[in-house]
Amino acid sequence: MMATKFVEKDCVFTHEGKDYESGGAYVLDDKALVYVRLGDKTVTDWHGNKLGTVLGYRLGDWRYLTAKGQPCHPYRIAYVRVEMNGREWWGRYNYDGGNLVRLRVKK
Repeated sequence: MMATKFVEKDCVFTHEGKDYESGGAYVLDDKALVYVRLGDKTVTDWHGNKLGTVLGYRLGDWRYLTAKGQPCHPYRIAYVRVEMNGREWWGRYNYDGGNLVRLRVKK
């Protein structure tokens, strides 16, 4: 069983009088869900608190999301290497659609 290292709480924002909650970031023994900021090469939680450092990244080929009868939606996958808690992690995410990345410990 995995021991929980970090699970973010209180990720709530208000829009037009309604509260909305995000699941936030988490870091477990061998996997994580965090936010990447390539501009300053950091990995953060939902609130912007630094959790790690981006060691490198590269953009993959263009991919196309299609739905029957709908136009294509091109997007690129970004591959990232990250250092968190003294360990190296890797992951990928939709570069053109956000900055939420799923990571696994590099073996």
